Amino acid sequence: MKIDPKFLAACVMMAGMVLYMDLTYAYKPLHEKNTTLESEVKTLTRKLAETEQRATQLTQLRRELETLQEEVITLERQLPRTAELPTLIRQITRNAQSYGVVINSLTPKGTQAKGTYTELLYSVSMTGSFHSLGRLFTEMGRNERLFAIRNAVFTPGAASDPARNLGVTYTLVAYTYNG
Repeated sequence: MKIDPKFLAACVMMAGMVLYMDLTYAYKPLHEKNTTLESEVKTLTRKLAETEQRATQLTQLRRELETLQEEVITLERQLPRTAELPTLIRQITRNAQSYGVVINSLTPKGTQAKGTYTELLYSVSMTGSFHSLGRLFTEMGRNERLFAIRNAVFTPGAASDPARNLGVTYTLVAYTYNG
């Protein structure tokens, strides 16, 4: 059986046209769409990596914020924004009683603004033993709130009472923050 060359040529032409139409109308648009989708995937992958990095930074920033807030709370205990006189008096009275020191007087002397903080001045007179007064002053230095003792003048107390054989008069300085 012999194949007619015209028929063979027509078949080859027909196959070429089908292949051309397949490439032009089916493969080329799919290839273009595939290329577009691949570039979108790369863009979204890059954005995802950036977002994950930001999320990591956000977690770190939140931890840092919590730490800073705790530090602010601690600092506000040391240097409160208000005088908090009742708390101050209770604290001094409780400490004095625990060491056997008698507070004779506690008198406000005024305030002195010093830029970012204010000094609250109090005149204090106490009696006790040398060691009890020393322990009280040490305890006041350990308190969360900042105090200073200025112009301390020690005088002999009652010789008959060893628990109150020393008197002291000083200026107690408490601080408040002006921020």
